[in-house]
Amino acid sequence: MLPSLYYLHDLRLPVFNMTIKKDLIYGCKNLKKLFGKIDAGEAINLRAFQKLISSISSFDGFAESDLQSVKKGAHTYILSYIDPEKLAFLHHYAESQGEDRVSGAMQNNSHAFKVNGSLLLIQKYQNNPDVLIFKDDGRIPKYKTNKSALILENRELFIHSDKTFKFLSEHYQITEDMRKDIDVIFGAGTEITNSLHLPFLSLYNTLYLCLDLDLGGIKTATSLINNLPSSMEIHFVIPNDVESRLKQVIDKCSPEYMQKVYNLDENMPQALLPCIRIIKKHNTILEQEAYLYGY
Repeated sequence: MLPSLYYLHDLRLPVFNMTIKKDLIYGCKNLKKLFGKIDAGEAINLRAFQKLISSISSFDGFAESDLQSVKKGAHTYILSYIDPEKLAFLHHYAESQGEDRVSGAMQNNSHAFKVNGSLLLIQKYQNNPDVLIFKDDGRIPKYKTNKSALILENRELFIHSDKTFKFLSEHYQITEDMRKDIDVIFGAGTEITNSLHLPFLSLYNTLYLCLDLDLGGIKTATSLINNLPSSMEIHFVIPNDVESRLKQVIDKCSPEYMQKVYNLDENMPQALLPCIRIIKKHNTILEQEAYLYGY
C-alpha cells in the first residue's frame, strides 16, 4: 500500500529562513535525481520523496488518486502513475531553483549558493589595505608579495595591526623590525581556506597563522597546512605568555568540547600539536582578541 501523500501540505516550512532555503536547494538536486529514476521506471525511496515534497510550500500535496505504485522493497516503490499536472509542476520547481547565485536569484535563492569568487584584504607596512579579487577562473591577482605573511583571523587584530605587531614583538618571534617585510592578511575566520586563495598564498615562503587557540583555529590551520606546498614554513602563533592568559580564563570547556579535542587525529600536522597540548592542559581556549588587552 502506498503511504499517504495527500496530507503533506500541512507540513509546510517557511521558505524565508535561509537555512531552510539551502536545504530546499539540496532537496531540489535530490528531487531531480528521484525524477530521473521515476522517468526511467526505477524504484525510489518513497520516504525520501515524501520528505522532499513536504518542504515545498507552494505544492498542495497529492490526493490518493494522483499516484499509483508497485512496492519493490521495504521503503522502495515504482511509481507507475503521477498526476501529469502535478508532475509537471514538480519538474518545473526543481529546475527553476537555480545552479548558482545568479540563476538562484531568479527565485530569491541566491544565498543558498556560494559566491563565484572571493576577496582578500591585505596590508603592507604603513599602507592602507588593498583588496584582492579572486574569480573562479583560477587566475592569481597581480600583487607584489613579500616573502612572509601574517594571517589574522579576526577583524579587530587586522584593524589594529599596529597594536598586534607590538604585542607580537613582545611575546612572539616577530620583531617590529620585521614588520615592513611582512604582508598582513585578514583571514575572516575560515574564509582564508577558500581554495581560490591557495595559489596566491603559495607565493609566500613563510606564513604566520595568528588564529584563535581553539578547535576552529586548529581546523583552519590544518586546512591550510594540508593544502599548501609542504616546502612552505607555516607557524601557528603561540605567544610566550599564553599559559598565564589561559589560567585567567574562568570558564572551562565543556566535557563535550574537550572530547572533540581528545578525538583530534594523532596524525595532525606537527606544528599544531603544541596547541592541542596546551588546550588539554588548561581545559580551556583563548580568543585572539585577548592579545590586544592592555595595548
